[in-house]
Amino acid sequence: MTRVKICGLTDEDELRCALKAGADAVGFIVEIERSRHRLSVDEARGLIEMVPPFTASVAVIEPDCVEDAVRLADYLQSDALQIHGSISLEEIAEIRRRVSQRIIVAVPPGSERAAEMSRVADAILVDTPVSGGLGGSGRTHDWSVTARMRSTLHAPLILAGGLRPENIVDAIDAVRPYAVDVSSGVETNGRKDPAKIEEFVRRVRSCQ
Repeated sequence: MTRVKICGLTDEDELRCALKAGADAVGFIVEIERSRHRLSVDEARGLIEMVPPFTASVAVIEPDCVEDAVRLADYLQSDALQIHGSISLEEIAEIRRRVSQRIIVAVPPGSERAAEMSRVADAILVDTPVSGGLGGSGRTHDWSVTARMRSTLHAPLILAGGLRPENIVDAIDAVRPYAVDVSSGVETNGRKDPAKIEEFVRRVRSCQ
């Protein structure tokens, strides 16, 4: 079964919509300045505390160093950390040793470091690159590249980047990911749209 993560949630109403639709995981973007969905650590912690059992909470972070990641992990107490940025393999391994959360590492399609990262991470998230970082573009990438990556990984693959209700079935057929991650693809006028979230989840479940 392909799992669903609704990311970029910014308040209790959006969180409630994702939970009602049956999301397997919910994501909160913490202290990433370039993201329009960014939250302070206090805002993110408040929402994470509202996530019920059996739904995974994911803190999306871009730490400057190991200590920064550990600080966020200890304060937020999410179920998983989704790590963006240029942090090294050795730093990822050190973070994993020092925190209790599962570790998801975000990489661009065709990343040469994905296979190595998958040996120390719990999952690899493949997202469309943008100027100055990774993710949040609302654009798809070449799914055939990501599909080829999947066979080289030692951890589950999460597909992100430009996903929406209209293309999610094709994306799953092409990549066969462990999970899919959506944010702007289920929004209307910059806000999470309950109908789009429900339709996205329904179409993912139809692929089972």
